[in-house]
Formats: sequence, C-alpha cells, structure tokens
Amino acid sequence: MKTLAIALITLITSSAAFAHDVDNNPPAPATISAWQAEQQAIKNDFAKLPAAEQQRIQKINAYWDAQSLRENQRTH
Repeated sequence: MKTLAIALITLITSSAAFAHDVDNNPPAPATISAWQAEQQAIKNDFAKLPAAEQQRIQKINAYWDAQSLRENQRTH
C-alpha cells in the first residue's frame, strides 16, 4: 500500500510536470499512450484498495493539492 501511495503522489507530480512543459512541444504519441496506460494501471490498483485506504490517500492528495494551489497563488 505504501508503494501505491507513492505511485499516486508520483501521478500528481508527473501530471503537474506534464502540464508545464517548458518547451511547449507536445509529447510523442507513444509517450502519451505509455502515460495513459500507466495512469490506468494506477487507477486499477487504487480501486482494489480497501475504502479506508482510498480515503486516506485521497486526504493526502487533497492536502498536497491545496499546498500546491497556495504556493502557485503566492508566486504568481
């Protein structure tokens, strides 16, 4: 479960990094397909977790989303 939590945090981080491509070059179709497959695998694994663990991870994600939003508002 610790691995899944790390994977979900990585998902958030990778999504943010993906959205802020400094070169403004779209990723290659193969990169997009691989990323989508990875995201689906993470979602499938998450769905297999007990409800209490899903809620715990969602709370952690919500905390970091709020922290990121605050930081973005502070610096922009």
